[in-house]
Amino acid sequence: MKYLKIILILFIILTAVVLVRNAWVCDDAYISFRVIDNFIHGYGLRWNIAERVQVYTHPLWLFFLSLFYFFTKEIFITSIVISIILVLISIYLVTYKISNDTSLSLLAVTILCFSKAFIDFSTSGLENPATFLLLSIFFAVFIHERSDPKKLLILSFIASLGVLNRMDSLLLFLPALSYDFYKCLKFKFKLFKSFILVIIGFIPFILWEIFSIIYYGFPFPNTAYAKLNTGVSSSVLIEKGFLYLVSSFYGRQDIVTPVVIALGVFAAFLIKDKKVKYIACGIILYLLYVVKIGGDFMIGRFLSASLFCSVIIISRLDIYKRKTVIILAMVFVLAMGLISPKNPLVSGSQYKTEYIKDMQVVDERGYYYQGSSFLKALKGENMPSFFTVEQGKLIKLKQADYISSKIIGFLGYYAGPIVYIVDPYALSDPLLARLPIPTYDKVKPGHYERLFPEGYLRTISEGQNYIVDQDLAKYYDELLLITRGSLFDGKRFISILKINTGQFDHLINEYKSNFDFY
Repeated sequence: MKYLKIILILFIILTAVVLVRNAWVCDDAYISFRVIDNFIHGYGLRWNIAERVQVYTHPLWLFFLSLFYFFTKEIFITSIVISIILVLISIYLVTYKISNDTSLSLLAVTILCFSKAFIDFSTSGLENPATFLLLSIFFAVFIHERSDPKKLLILSFIASLGVLNRMDSLLLFLPALSYDFYKCLKFKFKLFKSFILVIIGFIPFILWEIFSIIYYGFPFPNTAYAKLNTGVSSSVLIEKGFLYLVSSFYGRQDIVTPVVIALGVFAAFLIKDKKVKYIACGIILYLLYVVKIGGDFMIGRFLSASLFCSVIIISRLDIYKRKTVIILAMVFVLAMGLISPKNPLVSGSQYKTEYIKDMQVVDERGYYYQGSSFLKALKGENMPSFFTVEQGKLIKLKQADYISSKIIGFLGYYAGPIVYIVDPYALSDPLLARLPIPTYDKVKPGHYERLFPEGYLRTISEGQNYIVDQDLAKYYDELLLITRGSLFDGKRFISILKINTGQFDHLINEYKSNFDFY
């Protein structure tokens, strides 16, 4: 068995090398990085410093990066190095703390090394590394510890951090957390006391929600309103969601990820270990949610956490005494990985990809890698190269009152805090995020373009409300009070209450009735 342990270590080292070779940072990450830069320089948790709008979905990840950015004043290499460290810790927990056997650990590492979704979003600058770490810690406790009130409190706290890192990850934690909640009741621990323990565990998230409502005026990120408030029918979104689940098969880009997710869920209901069934239920809930919202435009992004959970299930299989089965499984994973022309193992500094027009999803790493490559940075090239070379463009931007752009990450970060950027996709715009999208023949999942209301750009430029539609103008005035008014103004809190309870919705509805929207 010693040789297996040595091979496992070598495979973990290989995975670390693959992570470095594939490391990159995406444009969306730089949306959060602009907030971090503004925060560290005293402008508050803002993207456009003129207004309080939550453009990020991952408060925990943002604060964690901010801690290091405060000292380094550099975000590209900082985010990548931190991400790699967190991912390697997560792999260690799966292989040495969760797995039933060294041979299963070796299978788990092989899967992760060949999963394009896992490798791509381990260093993208997004919150995935923190999600992997919290999932590994949570399930290590869930699987090994006997159910009791103390364990319920610990699991609630870890799940709270997971939700604080990304709200929709609650679906991955929820079935397992519910199981331990039920077990506490079975041990005659009263319902009320069990509920209180969960509430105490979720204090970090509860405190954030209180802060979010006071500071931003809303309980959810602005991106949630922009992506979920589109007016697109459920049938269209579900169709897009199913296409997203199978998009990894297009051109054999990432066969490992969807196949392993399916096999992990299936296997969970065949083995004796009851607890892994609740991990599988979390995966199912999360994938149903992904389908419901129409998926995303980044291939693999919303599959990486489910893949990681499936790997945890596979590491717990009771087949570790059947070495032939494990060898066959290893061969199967290697075969799937090697027939994928874009598998992470063969990816290098020349990696590129194309847009999948039929599905309207993209290999995001391939799209940005040439200008955002950690491997190139290690070779001495200036990374990321977007907007850092075009000094004339930057000077022009900094002299403008505002600029409208669909790609706002790199642009926003390098333009600095003074330039006001209007985002047609509404990720950073509180008014556009609450408007439905016009009728398009093809809807791009994840990013939904809005039309600018007449007079809106002049309103932004001159600082007075020139919006032509009177109902929308009134709605915008309320938003201004919430996002730009004095933080503790009593009138502002009244507006916060009314807008979150739908008392201003009629103003939006009147505006929508005059145009051709979904």
